[in-house]
This record gives sequence, C-alpha cells and structure tokens, in this order.
Amino acid sequence: MEDLRLDRPVRDKKDDNFQRYEFSKRVASIINKTRSSKSLVVGIYGKWGEGKSSVLNFISEEIDSNAIKIDFNPWYFQEDKQLIKSFFESIAGALGKKLTTKKEAIAKAFEDYGDSIGNIANLFIPYGVGALFGIGKKIGSKFKNDSLEHYKRRIEDFIIEADCNFVVFIDDIDRLNIDEIQSVFKLVKLVGDFPRFSYILAFDDELVASSLGHKFGNKGKNDGYDFLEKIIQLPLNLPKADLFALRKYSLKLIDEALNGLQVELTKKESQEFLGKYDLAFVPGLKSPRLAVRFANSIRFSIPLVLGEVNIGDLMIIEGIKVFYPELYSFIRNNSSIFLNRYDNPNYSVRATKEDVKREVDSQLQVYGNELSKKLREMLCVLFPQLNGLYNNYFSGQGIVDGWYKQMKICSVYYFDRYFSLVVKDGDISDVYFSQLFSDIEKTTADDFYKKLHNELDKLSIDDFIFKLRFLLDSFTVEAAKTLYLSLSMIGKLVPVQRGFQLYIPRDELAKIIKGLVLKLERKSRVDECLEAIKVSDPFNYSLCLYSRFIDKHHVLPEEMFLSTEEATQLGVLMVEKFKKINEKIHVFVEFSDEDLNSAFTIFDSLGKNEEITDLLELEFVQNPQFPLKLIKIFTPTIYISGKPDSYKPEFSLEDYFFMKRFIDPGIVYKKITSAYGKIHRQPGKFFSKGDVLSDMELIMTFQKIHENNQENESVQ
Repeated sequence: MEDLRLDRPVRDKKDDNFQRYEFSKRVASIINKTRSSKSLVVGIYGKWGEGKSSVLNFISEEIDSNAIKIDFNPWYFQEDKQLIKSFFESIAGALGKKLTTKKEAIAKAFEDYGDSIGNIANLFIPYGVGALFGIGKKIGSKFKNDSLEHYKRRIEDFIIEADCNFVVFIDDIDRLNIDEIQSVFKLVKLVGDFPRFSYILAFDDELVASSLGHKFGNKGKNDGYDFLEKIIQLPLNLPKADLFALRKYSLKLIDEALNGLQVELTKKESQEFLGKYDLAFVPGLKSPRLAVRFANSIRFSIPLVLGEVNIGDLMIIEGIKVFYPELYSFIRNNSSIFLNRYDNPNYSVRATKEDVKREVDSQLQVYGNELSKKLREMLCVLFPQLNGLYNNYFSGQGIVDGWYKQMKICSVYYFDRYFSLVVKDGDISDVYFSQLFSDIEKTTADDFYKKLHNELDKLSIDDFIFKLRFLLDSFTVEAAKTLYLSLSMIGKLVPVQRGFQLYIPRDELAKIIKGLVLKLERKSRVDECLEAIKVSDPFNYSLCLYSRFIDKHHVLPEEMFLSTEEATQLGVLMVEKFKKINEKIHVFVEFSDEDLNSAFTIFDSLGKNEEITDLLELEFVQNPQFPLKLIKIFTPTIYISGKPDSYKPEFSLEDYFFMKRFIDPGIVYKKITSAYGKIHRQPGKFFSKGDVLSDMELIMTFQKIHENNQENESVQ
C-alpha cells in the first residue's frame, strides 16, 4: 500500500492550488516595509483545515532574506514561565546570529528581562483591554518598574543595531485553551512589543472570539471581537477557496490514491462515482483538509478489502465517513433500514414505511434542506432498497442477484464487510469448511459436485480455493478420489482471469487437482488425469488441467508426474475434445486468442497440424475478416500486472514460422493485403519489444516479415 498523504502545509508557489500566493505576497510586502518603533500584529483568520498554515509558509517565502524569521509554537509550554523563556531564547538565538560578537550580552539582556517580568499572569495590559486579562484600570507595579523598562530598552537597542525586521509566526492559536490564548496575546502585546517586530497569528477568529466573549464579555461573540481588535492591528480573512478548485484538488488526490494502489476503475465505475461525488460530497467540501482526509481514507481501506467489495461503493461509504460521520454511524448501526426489501409483506403496512422514512429523514435534516435532498438521492442509488420507501420502486430478484455478483454494499452478504474492512471468519469459517468435507469419503463425485455447486454460489471462490489449499495434505486417498473429480467439474463456477497475475483461480484449482491426483496410485495416474480432463468444462479449464498435468515442475523430484507417452494420451484427448466442441460452437469466435494458440500447440505436438489447416481454410472461405483474427491468434497476448486489459505486441519471426506449420503465410498475406492494402510504416517510427500495436501496425509487421522471408527464400 502506498503511504498515506501527510496533511502538511505546502510552501512552494507551484503547490498553490487555491490562488492564495498573491495574497500572501501582499502581506509579506507590508511586513517588509515596516520600520515601526512598535510591533505589528497581523491576524490570518480561517476555519480548521482551510489552509492557514500554507499561507503562513507562503508569506515566509516572500519575507526579505535579511529579515529574521521565527516559527514559535506555544503548544509546547503549559506554564507561562516556560512560554516566556522559550520565546526569549528563540529571539536571542536569532539576534545573536546577526550580532555574533554580542551573543552573551544579548542572552544576558533577555535573561534579565525575563526575570524582571516573572510570571506572565502578573502583567497588565493598558490601552483599554485590561478586562481581557481580568485586571483593573491601573498599570501593575511590575510594568512600571524601572529595571523592567531598562532591560527592555537594552533589548531594543540590540534590535535596532541588528538593522533588520523580525517576523514571528504563531499558528493554531485556536487549539489552545482560553488561558493559553490569553498568555499568547500578552506575550505579543506586552512582552514582545519590540521595534521592527511583526507577529503573524493564524487562528479561527470565530472560535477564539466566542471563547473570549464567553469568559470576559456578555457571553457574546461580538465582545470577543472587541477584544481581538485591541490585539490584532491587521485582521485578514483567508481568501476563500473556490469550490471548483477544491473539487479539482480533491479529485486529483483521489486519482493519486488509486494510481498508487494500482486500482483502475472502468469508465462506468468512474462515471457512477463522479455522479455521486458531485451530488453529495462537493457541496460539503469546505476545506482542502477534507480532501486530504478522504484520499487517505481510500488509500487505507482499499488494500484491506481489494477484490472483496465493490471499490466504487467502498469509496462512497468512506466519503460518507469523512464528510458526514454521523450519517456514517447511522448507516453502520442500522443495516436493517438500508437492506430490507420494502416490497416484503412485513413492510406492506404504510405506517411502518412512514416510520422508517421519518427515522432516515431525521438523520438527514441536520444537513439542511438542500443537502439532505442530495444525500437522500445518493443513498437511494447506493441502497436501491430505499426506492421502495421514497419512490415506490422495487428491484427484482435478478437485480438483487446482481448486487451480490458485483459485491455491492446493498447486498446483505457484503454490507458488514464495508464497515469491518475484513472478511469475517464467519464468511467461510473453519467449522463450515470442515462440515462441507465431513462426508466426502462416502459421497460420489457427482453428488459432491452438486453440493459444491450449491455452496459455491454463496461463497467467494478465492476464499474457497485458499482454504482448500491448506487442507490438501489432510485428505485421505478415498477423499482425494472423490474430490479431484468433483473439482474438475466446477470450471464454469470459477471466473476467468487472464494475464500476468500471481493468482488465477482456474489455474489454482488445477494445481490442487494435480496435488490430489498425486495422492493416488501411480499406475492409475494417467487414467485419473484423462478422467479429469474428460469431465472438465469449459475448454479453457481443460487447458488449465492439461497444462498442469504435463508440467514437470512441482512434483516429487524422484519421478515425473507423467511419462512422455502418458502426456501424449492427454494431448490426444484434448484434440478430440476440441474437435467435438468445434462441431457445436464456432471456436474461432467463442475461444480467446490464447486458448486457440494453446490448442494449436497441442495439435502440433501430435503432428496433427493438417486438421487445423482444414479448419483454417474453411474459415477463410466463410469469414472475410478471419485473416486479421488469425494473425492475432499467432501473436502473443500481453497483460499488464493488475490490469484486465491486454494488447498485442509486434508479430515476430518466431510467430511467423509457427503460423507456417499450419498454413501457407502467403495465403494469409494475399487475403490480408486484399482486405486492408499494403500498410507502410510511418517515417521515423520503429517498434521495440513490448510496444502496443494497433491492428494496422500488426498487419504491417506481418506483411514486412513475409516479404523479407520471401526475399530470403528467393536468394537461396
């Protein structure tokens, strides 16, 4: 799994997704020009997660290089003395770098100043804001103390001598408690009121004003703002992020998450997700932080249940968890509301339906009328059962079965998996598995196949195969006799997965069947293999079995699994099976290129090429498009890891000679050229191994190889 995206503020202009850099640049220009004998206090106001910290970074980037920048974090200090000490140490250290010969004197001046102040709670702020700090109108004795003023002037002299601006950044003030907020404001307004100093404070002004007003005013937010006006000289609201920009940013993070996980949605899945996202999530997308949290939620959850749930549905329910946590909890804790079939007789009474509707609506109304309507619409898509409540529309059994096949959250078999993010033991428990095989020794292969057929409709074939692999050694010879044959019959129940995959269900089953056959007597092994291929269906599954049986790997080192003569018997059976199937269906239409290529290889190994030749010549007569299909059959199919799509690389000389074993390539050349003309390579374009070729490029490579081969034969 790719690492989660850290919710860190950005610094570079290129990462400014919400056009705030120019705003930050303007703030920095004001600070750069400041030469006041008093400090300047700037307030950057914004909600949690809106990007205040990033704006502080942008401002910092634009501050003059000769200025001294200090990032001060008041979170680290619970006591006032610690706060003052650390603050002074930060300034003294920075100032000492400017006046390197006076480091000790600077440190001593700050130490004396700090000792004279004592506890910050003893300080009083004049200028009409004393009520903010719970004091009277008189200035405290400590502040009038001559030594205090003396030490402060010494520090100011050093600052003036340094001849540069000092910019102090203080972030996340709104996360402090009210007493800590007071301490920071005292620090800025009194203790740190130095010439050429600028303080940039970032916080949620509404939250801080409410806290201040509640404690010192008439419990109103306006009282809190009155206090803030005495502290903040330049209050600035964070520029609001455009909703379109937020949407674009969020979708970018989602794309990065899916790409990092190597998860690719189909066009339909993407459109369905985007429809729900625009409908219900974009209206609630208030800050960049929500976008980051949503992308991280996807990054975390998908690998846990990849292949076990519908990824589109998982992304939506994870979005609900991030954007609307109360609604998420309601869905998780009330599965019956969302999974019940409201055409069921139990819900035929109108009053019962109305009760359920009221319960759902009460959860949605907290989001306001407009958003609640959009959320309801989204839920009716995510849980079509709700259409029985709101739209009097009911889903048929075929649709309900489709929910299960697509692993949708609205399926009763999959709902819990979306919230547990694990395949629970109860899905296929060890107890259930043991019971499934408990009487296998007394059961015929046909009867056990019927049992498997019924049970596998309810289970994940992947889980079934996984558990079966670990039980392989525990089966007796009698059980193996029944099981290998039953498993050979269930090919149609196992989904086709092709390509570069570490795990292909049909091939995994073929390995298990081979392992079961190994348990049986050696003298009857070829007969068991022949019987397995005989009862197997479809042909692709038969090919999996045949390939495994003739594979010399993964068997006992002291013996071959089958002799050459025995392998030939299997090949003869496969040839006969192919011919019988061809009498019933159009194999050149129904079979994949890979399966046809594999079948041709078996015919070739037995010297039965002419039988394929006859089929090809007949197909040429019946199907004008067949020449291109034939070239594709003889061209390898390439798959990309983790992706279902395949492509054809360049037709090779090896492919050409393999084709030649079945049909004269000259015939193919004439027919393909007659149908498509002579295809010429684009100037300057060359192919390398593994390139994805279009049909025309594939034809061109074949034509070129054939022409070169003809020239070589003429020379010889």
